[in-house]
Amino acid sequence: ASRERRTPEGRPSCTIMIWNVETRERTLSPEWPSRGVLSRIHQQRIEAMEFDRTGQFLVTYGDKEDGTTMICVYDWKSGKPWFHLSAGASVVHMVKHAPGGNIFVQCSDRGVRFYDYARAKIAPDSSFTTGGYLSVTKKPTAALAVEFTEQGQAIVGMGTGHILFFANKGTEIKAVGSIKAAHAGRVTCLEQCAEGLVSAGDDGLLKLWRYEWDGTALLSQPIVIAQVSLRPYAVQGYHDRVWATSLDYLDGRLVVATSTNHILMVVVSEMGRSTRRSAAGSSRRGGAESIHDRADDSVSVVAAPHSGEARRQPDGSLYGNIALNG
Repeated sequence: ASRERRTPEGRPSCTIMIWNVETRERTLSPEWPSRGVLSRIHQQRIEAMEFDRTGQFLVTYGDKEDGTTMICVYDWKSGKPWFHLSAGASVVHMVKHAPGGNIFVQCSDRGVRFYDYARAKIAPDSSFTTGGYLSVTKKPTAALAVEFTEQGQAIVGMGTGHILFFANKGTEIKAVGSIKAAHAGRVTCLEQCAEGLVSAGDDGLLKLWRYEWDGTALLSQPIVIAQVSLRPYAVQGYHDRVWATSLDYLDGRLVVATSTNHILMVVVSEMGRSTRRSAAGSSRRGGAESIHDRADDSVSVVAAPHSGEARRQPDGSLYGNIALNG
């Protein structure tokens, strides 16, 4: 890192910049310590970040010098950190604010933390509560994704394949309901939709769940009402190693980013209704047909990857980056 990209103590650092999504230009604030750069507190990498619901605060997670993770909360327009402290983890996978705006949730390799802005104003070091889940999973595990019920309680995807529903129990926050073996392997993404809860996992599946929640507990066991496989849309040779890395929902459609660098669009209400045998399924010999052998008509490819074998012609040579017509 250059001298301009170092902390006041002279250590290398990561920069945080703010962009205007409408103008696609960087925000340049004269109040910031460095023109166009909000901060250089984190030293090795930025792992997760999110604005709060009001847009006043920016929560970031990044590495410290010893490789552990630090949380920093900025009043970003003034360019000043409000508070920062250890995240109590080596890797933070996700941060997300609850609908009410006063709480945000940290998912990490050490489990789940719940931060309270009201408590942070009094004592930042005591602003968090660790979510209890061992009574369900029986062993420590990573939390990778979080979403919220309509009432604002957290739903968390775990490394054991569980989906956990958290609620307040006195002064504690505990898992009070669960979907066991929601996926084979980790639960990598969760997204609340009008049609239900969508989850994604290491097994390459997107699942749409129906559940009933009264604000304190599940009223019945959640059920899968539809599912589709991402494997028919993977790069050749990676069909068994594809999963969703990010989900976003708008007007009945999911935008899905995958581990093989595809961007897919899924019409949630059409999931699982109409399928066709995929090229990968047609080439597989023997054995019963599975959901991974069928492409789903609810899924369309928005963008295909631009690396590896996807950029090679049949003779093995690389395709050009740009093709001009005429």
